[in-house]
Amino acid sequence: MVPSSSKSSPIATVIHERPIVSSKAVGGTTQSTARRRAHPPLSRHALWLASRTAAPAADHLTRRARFAGAGEPWHGRRSRRTASKIGVEILRRGGNAIDAAVATGLALAVTLPRAGNLGGGGFMLVYIAKEKKTVVIDYREAAPADTPRDVFLTEAGDAVAARSRDSGLGVGVPGTVAGLSLALRKYGSGKFSLAELAAPAVTLARAGLEVSDDLADSLPLAQTRFKRWPSSARIFLHPDGTALSRGDRLVQTDLASVLEAIGRDGERAFYEGPVAEKIVASVRAAGAG
Repeated sequence: MVPSSSKSSPIATVIHERPIVSSKAVGGTTQSTARRRAHPPLSRHALWLASRTAAPAADHLTRRARFAGAGEPWHGRRSRRTASKIGVEILRRGGNAIDAAVATGLALAVTLPRAGNLGGGGFMLVYIAKEKKTVVIDYREAAPADTPRDVFLTEAGDAVAARSRDSGLGVGVPGTVAGLSLALRKYGSGKFSLAELAAPAVTLARAGLEVSDDLADSLPLAQTRFKRWPSSARIFLHPDGTALSRGDRLVQTDLASVLEAIGRDGERAFYEGPVAEKIVASVRAAGAG
């Protein structure tokens, strides 16, 4: 386990509460328990993919949910539609909006890799009708605790874009897993375990999904970056180095294993142990560009 700093900060915050999820292994060289934004497990493609997974705003006492992506432009809709159907099924089985949001968020890690991934973070608004109160959960990714403010600058004070976009210096600790787990614990219906909500995403990742629409358009844009990382190339590129295209099948077995572990062991499976150690090793290997 990689040692962490003595500092600590919340990995997911609900209003004024500051729950701490231990993530010593994610500490990199000096990171502590909670900051956000890092590589999806077992692959360095988060240097391109790390983003946020903004979860739906919903009344947790009803069975109605508004899914992220509704009303957005056409791009990415099919990816979101696949994930949303998983959430709808949870509602049909008696779950509440938070149960559905968690299942949908985990599925987006599979169907929308450029944005809806485990290496990011987000915000969630939960309206509690009975109390007429809106709860805000902040699990947005942020810089590691000991990152200096001039990390992306030269000695002369000039910005170096490549350091923040194409190197390990631009990677922090992710918040998605902690945030969705916290939401389920505090506001879920109690009818579904995390493993049950993660199961559809595990199946999708392991069986694969057809590349279409937004995914087919976005993969070629990252083709050059994928070539830098063999682990990413094996997932998103053909043997000849070209990106997967419409009609191809995207299979993500490593992601399936990580999602399965999260479902079985909770967020600790992500923030401690083998997965976290691989994230740290990957970030370190990415260096300073």
